[in-house]
Amino acid sequence: MQLRAAHQFLRVKRYLKKVRLIAKKQFPEGVDDHVEDEVYAFFLNCHHFKDWVIEDASLSIAKQTVENFVKKSKCLKICADLANAHKHCGLDPAKRPKSNPMPNTTPDLIYPILVHMNLRISPALLGLEANIQSDHGEYDYLVLAEECFEAWVQFLRANSAPDAFFKE
Repeated sequence: MQLRAAHQFLRVKRYLKKVRLIAKKQFPEGVDDHVEDEVYAFFLNCHHFKDWVIEDASLSIAKQTVENFVKKSKCLKICADLANAHKHCGLDPAKRPKSNPMPNTTPDLIYPILVHMNLRISPALLGLEANIQSDHGEYDYLVLAEECFEAWVQFLRANSAPDAFFKE
């Protein structure tokens, strides 16, 4: 049995490990410009994990179950907006579902959450200073990444995902 989604989940986990190292300022010298890329890569892969779950027939999890889970998770909604805004150079309000119209206060986001990620490489600290601002407050990038990953772990366990998802 091939578990394609498990491979993607392990990729998300590897990116989380990189984000943790960045937060600890443990990355090779001379790669400062790559630090920001790694943080965005985590959120891109974490958000698009939902597509892998939906497409992996061996999991038998309905698309609507996955979509509803993401819509109910504050951290995954923020992750979605970060990933989509980064991937698409901003977000298009015309692509928003008619059943979930865009509030006037946030005309460019997929979900009704105002999201902005402030990233700044700090050579003096050899690290990344980053926070994510939403209408639900401000988040440290590592805290949000951990919350997103844990949300997926809980979802997978609740939906009886095989052990392949949880190997080290």
